[in-house]
Amino acid sequence: MTPRKPRDPDAITLTDAASMLGLPEVTVTRLRREGLLSRLPGYPSYSRSDVREFIDNPWLNGRQAALVLGVSHNRISQLAADGKIPVHHTKSGKRIYRLREIEAVTAARNLEFHNPVG
Repeated sequence: MTPRKPRDPDAITLTDAASMLGLPEVTVTRLRREGLLSRLPGYPSYSRSDVREFIDNPWLNGRQAALVLGVSHNRISQLAADGKIPVHHTKSGKRIYRLREIEAVTAARNLEFHNPVG
């Protein structure tokens, strides 16, 4: 008889992940398929720390990022294309942004605006 593999203390079930996020299980599965949540090998297969990171630093679509940055959706696309703001891509190719990264850009813009160099 082979000994059982110790369970990863960070591992949670799909049901637990959905409960933590306040989302239906089907939505959590979709987020995993898009690469926005990672899957652990075996069962249970979601990482509690990954779900917490998702809650603390959520992914934003272009319109949400535009609201945080105070620019138009088209301007967000231009800034991302020019490499002036951090952008990530889902497995299906959609552009997404991390809230903390967009907030850092906003803070830097405000600092530059209020303390011009020169």
